Amino acid sequence: MIRGVVKGMRAVAGITPAENGRPAQEWQFLSLEVHDHTAGPVSCQLRHDDIKYKEYVGVKSGAKAGDSGDSEVVLEVLKNLTGHEIRAVVTRLDSTGRLLNQKVIDSSANKGVGKEELKVFIGRLQITAIEDIGEPQYQAA
Repeated sequence: MIRGVVKGMRAVAGITPAENGRPAQEWQFLSLEVHDHTAGPVSCQLRHDDIKYKEYVGVKSGAKAGDSGDSEVVLEVLKNLTGHEIRAVVTRLDSTGRLLNQKVIDSSANKGVGKEELKVFIGRLQITAIEDIGEPQYQAA
């Protein structure tokens, strides 16, 4: 279970190219950045085959194939949860390594001395059963 405030969301679609005899595959999901009350920002994804997906994402009317990169589908968010507190069930945790280049700063705080690669792991949660709790109600202490 995750509970937090949605800081941003967008519908994402693309095509995985054909490879090694496997046909090309189209994919789509709803991406949400949720600020969990204890863990901070968490990247969440609602799959296209989830029962609530069509409540939040639709095909953009009047869009032409290819308008959004490689995907044949152009999506739009129908119900925006940005600024709302949500609760959702976590169905999967995925972690992907990503290489980042960062500037090296020496002990005298001189920037640009060099660059180093840094491998950062980015975690994503696959979620289901999103429940909109509404705008957060904060009480003064």
